[in-house]
Amino acid sequence: MRWNKHITQQSLDYLCDSLKEKIYLKKLNLSLHYLTNIESINGLNKSLLGLSNLLSLSLSIGCCYKIKTNEKNKLFEILKNLKQLNNLYIDVGSCNLNDESINILADSLSKCESIQTLGVVLGYQCKIKSIKQFGSSISLMPSLQQLYYYLDRSSNLVYVPFSFYTKNNNKLQKLYIILYQCVSLSSQSLKSITFDLSCLSNLKELTISLKYCKNTNQEFYECLSQSLFFAGTGTAGNITGTVSLDPKELFYSFSFDGIASLNLLNSILKESLRLIPPAIDVFHREAEQEIRIGEFEIKKGDIVTTHYIYNQSNNQIFSNPDTFDPQRWMNGKEQENTYNFTPFSLRPRNCIDQHLAMIEGKCMLAYILLNYEILPNTNQQEIKQNNLVYGFQKDNLNLFKKIKL
Repeated sequence: MRWNKHITQQSLDYLCDSLKEKIYLKKLNLSLHYLTNIESINGLNKSLLGLSNLLSLSLSIGCCYKIKTNEKNKLFEILKNLKQLNNLYIDVGSCNLNDESINILADSLSKCESIQTLGVVLGYQCKIKSIKQFGSSISLMPSLQQLYYYLDRSSNLVYVPFSFYTKNNNKLQKLYIILYQCVSLSSQSLKSITFDLSCLSNLKELTISLKYCKNTNQEFYECLSQSLFFAGTGTAGNITGTVSLDPKELFYSFSFDGIASLNLLNSILKESLRLIPPAIDVFHREAEQEIRIGEFEIKKGDIVTTHYIYNQSNNQIFSNPDTFDPQRWMNGKEQENTYNFTPFSLRPRNCIDQHLAMIEGKCMLAYILLNYEILPNTNQQEIKQNNLVYGFQKDNLNLFKKIKL
């Protein structure tokens, strides 16, 4: 129906009346995009109230300028009643939405607990200046795995925090953000995006468009590269978060054949991960059947976990476990049993970026050793901490003096 100027209000009302009989409908794709003759969606709103079994909804009212604000707000409120909805795409670009309407949409989406894939088009000359509340509401969606943000050509948009730092966003795997020609975005707002991205620990695919955004300066790109390159406080972040260098400069300095032959650096990284693993244990598991492990009898339903830090500090497995000794990894004797060294976990759920993490770490250490003299900072007292999760912290224990070539 989109772009068809011959579609009248009467035609739409007739279609919406027929939808009232489809109470078991599972999937609905309806595009009213650029239907400039449409003035009301009351019939559509009434039909959607009866489609409680919908699993997938794609709805576009973009560029329908004549639709009244109160009817659009009613549409947004109805979305929270679609309890079984798994996939939602909604296009409200160029609909003259104000901040109040955006907040109503955001509040409704936050109550959609089953949505796994969400696409939202808010751009095309919209009047909104901030999506702070919108981002915060979406971050409350517990099942969300794929998110598509289209905010392009939002010339008034100034502030875009996406608020990805909540625990619900641990499931987010795919993110698509379009900020094309958002000319009013402040440099501070753009920097907040980099912080948001660093909180997405399970993100597997990212697309972000910032073309023609005026305030994308060098500092922003450095922060963005660090957010993606250092991977937060996960395993990659634990061994690469020691210095902020340009990734291109790092990787272009070495060939991959050369990186593979850096056995001592590889041993240093492994020994660092043995002494200070990124996480001390795995998530708890519930036993599905009775089993005996050594002297322990585990019954069905018992909660079981294993501690990485215990295995890697066990003197029955590693000689002198409290000593930093990279040479232990050079002889191969203490790594025959792979289950004794598990900073990247094991089996199907192991760390997907473990090889990249080791490459990053070796590149960074090699670069530092070639370009800096490392000296102890005698003015800084060593402070030991016991944390559940370890990551890079500025301890100021070392000083780096640039080597003059």
